[in-house]
Amino acid sequence: MDERPPTVLVVTGPSGAGKGTLIRELVERVPGIEVTVSATTRKQRRGEENGREGHIEAVDSLWKAIRIVAIADVVMSLDNIIAVAAASRGSYALLMFGLAVSIPLIMAGAAIVIALLERFPVIVWAGAGLLGWIAGEIIAGDPLFTQHFDAATAHTVKLAAATGGAALVLFIGMVRRRLTRRSAPDRV
Repeated sequence: MDERPPTVLVVTGPSGAGKGTLIRELVERVPGIEVTVSATTRKQRRGEENGREGHIEAVDSLWKAIRIVAIADVVMSLDNIIAVAAASRGSYALLMFGLAVSIPLIMAGAAIVIALLERFPVIVWAGAGLLGWIAGEIIAGDPLFTQHFDAATAHTVKLAAATGGAALVLFIGMVRRRLTRRSAPDRV
């Protein structure tokens, strides 16, 4: 019998990135996934209908809206708590230290990050490029893929995939931004 703790998978991303589709596919294709939670705090877009798949259900009171946002914030903060717990590797002292440091940083840092993102939008592009770089690096670094190459070739392929991942994400972002500007110039 397998005594390992269950694997926790956290799926995060901006609204409209496809988290719901990914989660639905995972639940259908991967045995053992029992519960998923998805939340969004973005505003409803023009042309969306309340209650339809991938869209926001309207609420009739301010307190219900506040409750939804508070729950969404808690759910989205779970990835940090899970990361701290994983990094502590069973040490309660490290877990408590990580939580004591990270929770105030998240609360205070959120306002600073938002201010920086609004003032310097290039940070968003740099972050997107970094995520693309990491994704390409992870894909090309998979042992099933790298076992077919010697170490030098595997390193070159990994570097090329990382560069390609960053370039692909930035290209898709630019195309999406250009299409959004054409279809709704007042929204971008």
